[in-house]
Amino acid sequence: MNRDPLTGFRLGALLATHLGGGRIITARLDDTPMEQHGQQLLEAGLTMAGAAVTDAGVLPLATLRFLIREMNAAGAVAVDGSRWIVCGGTGRVLPPVELDLLLRIGIPGMTGPEQWVEPRPESRGFSLHLRKIMAAVDGEAIRRRQLRVAWCGEGAAVVRRLPELLRKCGADAVAVPDAGAMAAAICDGRCDFGVGMDRRSSAVRLWDDRGRLIPAGHSLAMMLDHILEAFPETLVVTAPTGRFADRLAADAGCDIRRGGDGESGLLDAMQNAGSSLGGDGPSGMLIWRRIQPVPDAFAAVAILLELSALSGAAISEIADQTGGESSV
Repeated sequence: MNRDPLTGFRLGALLATHLGGGRIITARLDDTPMEQHGQQLLEAGLTMAGAAVTDAGVLPLATLRFLIREMNAAGAVAVDGSRWIVCGGTGRVLPPVELDLLLRIGIPGMTGPEQWVEPRPESRGFSLHLRKIMAAVDGEAIRRRQLRVAWCGEGAAVVRRLPELLRKCGADAVAVPDAGAMAAAICDGRCDFGVGMDRRSSAVRLWDDRGRLIPAGHSLAMMLDHILEAFPETLVVTAPTGRFADRLAADAGCDIRRGGDGESGLLDAMQNAGSSLGGDGPSGMLIWRRIQPVPDAFAAVAILLELSALSGAAISEIADQTGGESSV
């Protein structure tokens, strides 16, 4: 949804009621003046409608969604350029059509008491997020491997939190300014592999040790194969996901369910199947409830680090063993 000053204030006032009151966390995905101003307008509307607002500053969307449950908040709002991303109490993103409907309803009576905006927990919040991720992987094995990983800082400021995760895993983090320079940086820097992510921190991008960009479905297959080997369970994938998922489930002796499209469709299908593991082939998006029940690109990076460390093989070799692009 595009933003203008009046709409930002109105949306904040409406969300305070729509999300059921209580605590609402706000954040922005980048640190531009436009996003800073947009966050201030949202917070003004939220506080005028009686919500208790926690300003998380600049924070990855995956971390913001993690904090909703960690802080027992009613929901969260992230400013993303000229748009808003609204998450309910479960971490689910509200569809844009639902936000449009809210704005047509009008501003409810703003009779609640004004609340102060609490100091931002961005550093602590991301540390808690990383702690949750590291509890789900073999951190010691990753640190022993002493991997050298190139990371792409292209996109929002939140993407530049990647080195914090890499350093926590004992990896040598090699900064690369944009995706176009990744292949040369990996080969010249003798990196084990390279990673990047979308600005919403929903899906990871993977380059192997030869500098090749691994297709989204292929990198998802590598992660799913690794998880299923240790934690076999029903695998849930979206309808457009390739047939590689059936092969992975069969190899692990697990059932597979398909349904829906995109994040919302995948979450519904996972809930119906009672499964904690799901993925979307076209985007490479992975959801593993062992870490959190929404997409998390930082978690995906940690899983790839663990895969590389425990296998002892090059990412290019693992990719070839998992199956070629044609099988994905």
